[in-house]
Amino acid sequence: MDDILVAADVSRRTFYKRYAGKDEVAEALLVRSVETLIRAVMERAARTASPREQIEAAVDVYLDL
Repeated sequence: MDDILVAADVSRRTFYKRYAGKDEVAEALLVRSVETLIRAVMERAARTASPREQIEAAVDVYLDL
């Protein structure tokens, strides 16, 4: 927990105002990461013509992130 607080540069009190614990932080990070990945895939795929190119773009984005 201390590592999370140091990395976030917040006090324990501030942290617990927003999150109930590490599990909520992990869930929030996962949700944000997935949203970022989906947005990037959609943007890149929109610039391609064929389904194959869309799949390749999705893989490229995933590997880049």
